[in-house]
Amino acid sequence: MSKLKKKVIQTILLATCWELWKARNALIFSGARVVIEEIFGETQMVFFMWIKNRAKQSNLVRRNWVSFDIDEYLS
Repeated sequence: MSKLKKKVIQTILLATCWELWKARNALIFSGARVVIEEIFGETQMVFFMWIKNRAKQSNLVRRNWVSFDIDEYLS
C-alpha cells in the first residue's frame, strides 16, 4: 500500500472518529437526535474538506466526491 493511500485511510478514520465524537457530545449534552445517515454525510464532507484543503488535490469536486471512489483521486 502506498504512503498516500495510508494517509488517506488515516484521514478517513480521523474524520469518522471526529464526527462520531461530535454526535456523541450532541446526544449527551444537548439531547440531540442522532441519525446515522447524517453522521455518514458529515463524515464525507469533513473528509472532503480536509483532503481538498490540506493535500495538493485541486482536482477534487464535491459533486463527484459523493461516489466516495478514493482510488480515482489517488492515481
